[in-house]
Amino acid sequence: MKFSANVSILLLCMATVSQTWAQPQVNIIEYANGIYGKTSDLATNGDGRMYAATQLGYIYIINPGGVTDTIPF
Repeated sequence: MKFSANVSILLLCMATVSQTWAQPQVNIIEYANGIYGKTSDLATNGDGRMYAATQLGYIYIINPGGVTDTIPF
């Protein structure tokens, strides 16, 4: 009886440890291009557009569907 209790506790610990080692799957897809420089911040205003600020100080508007305005401000 004591042996089976120890084995069940060991199996429970092994199951817990194996779940913490599992790495989540992350898929990265390109949504927009034409942004020059490293992106430092992304924001949205609620109408579907996104704003991408770069470390160079440019702000790009990304329209729905991933179309980037050609002239940053």
